[in-house]
Amino acid sequence: KPRTQEEYISTMRSVLAESEKLTVIINRLFELSNYDAARPLQHFEPVDIQNLLQDIMDYWKEQDNQYQFSFSSSLTETVWIDGNRVLLETAINNVIKNAFKFSGNKPVTIMVSHTGESVLISIADEGIGLDPTEKDTVFQPFFRGNNARIFPGSGVGLSITEKIIHMHKGAVTAGNNEGKGACFHINLPINSGF
Repeated sequence: KPRTQEEYISTMRSVLAESEKLTVIINRLFELSNYDAARPLQHFEPVDIQNLLQDIMDYWKEQDNQYQFSFSSSLTETVWIDGNRVLLETAINNVIKNAFKFSGNKPVTIMVSHTGESVLISIADEGIGLDPTEKDTVFQPFFRGNNARIFPGSGVGLSITEKIIHMHKGAVTAGNNEGKGACFHINLPINSGF
């Protein structure tokens, strides 16, 4: 069937858009596999967790004034973890990016506390929250929650976060806020030798 020039242009735009999406997915998959391959090669050093979080919040605020945080800490002294700062920034930024994305850029709450031999970082938003039946699958590669499909993304960020946190002998869990939105808890072991 003959097509008009507008139909050809529309088809080509659609093909181009789909190929760009595929490129993003392939790049994210490559990034995900790199974290597995690089696991034994990571250079760990002392990381001041409160300083790390402050630098991350400063980064977001520098990007745009619309990114706001509510920060609280019960730490009474500097808490050090043995880790790779760049990877930890990546892991925490993935959670924060989702918090802003799924809340329409509402303020993100970060709470830090000391729990025995570890530090707990809780990141909460006022967004769409998690379907309770899906909270254990949000860390699977390419998983997209039913209520998240209207938002852009590849479903790889939280999987990368989990890999990085496990690489640091920590744990990350997901749940809902008591009010509205999602809350992610990152638990990392403290190195008291620093």
